[in-house]
This record gives sequence, C-alpha cells and structure tokens, in this order.
Amino acid sequence: MKRSTCWKCAARLPGLISLNGHWKIKIIAVKVCLVLIAAAITAAAALYINARAEYKADRAACPRIEPLRAAEAVVHDIIRPENQIFNGRQLAPKDITVDVARVQTGTTAFLVPFRLSTEPDRQYFGMPRCAELSSIEYAHN
Repeated sequence: MKRSTCWKCAARLPGLISLNGHWKIKIIAVKVCLVLIAAAITAAAALYINARAEYKADRAACPRIEPLRAAEAVVHDIIRPENQIFNGRQLAPKDITVDVARVQTGTTAFLVPFRLSTEPDRQYFGMPRCAELSSIEYAHN
C-alpha cells in the first residue's frame, strides 16, 4: 500500500519522473542540450583564439611592411577577376589612382586611399591586413 502511495506522489512531480516512460526522453533531451551548449562554447572559444592569433600576427607584421606594398596589394586585388566589388567594371591598373603618400599604417591594417578613373569624385579606401595583404576590406566616402 505504501508503495503505490509513493508512486502516486512521484507521478505528481513536475517534469522528470512519470510512470509512462517519458522520463527517458526528457533525460536524452537534457543531454542533447548540454552537448549543444558545450559545442557552442567550444566554437566560440576557437573563434576567439583564432581572432587573437590573427591580431598578434598583424601587430607583428605591420612595422615590417612598406606602405607601397600595401598599395600594390590593393591595386592587384581590384583588378582581380574574382573581386566581387570591382569585377563588373573591368578595371586596369591605369584606371586606379593610389595616393601612396597618404597611405596610413595602423596597428593591424593599412588604410590605402584611391580613386577610380570611372568615378573621379568618389574616394575609396582599401584596408589590407598586415599579416595577409590579400585580405582586404573596402569603403568609400
């Protein structure tokens, strides 16, 4: 008699204990959630470690690179057929005017101002990373 009373009490507990076997599914669901949380934390940690390593590599490389090399990297990237920003314009090196005297060296990247002959009034900026000059972001005024 006492045993059935205990099972009745257990059946009333919210969530984890039930008489029809659903508790196994709930435990599996909790384990899956814990695994997903652990995977997300691991992925975030890996991204942070990678970003930190890139930052250190850029800081070490910047003082050793001449501004002219950064300007050349920007021109090379602009005329590259795979460039998704400028490829529709079919530009040649003669169409790009880089103001090498105004190239600025930052702690992790260069700021390379340039203009295109097709849009002489618009100022563009190429920002190649110091450790990987082929990794370039672009902006314009």
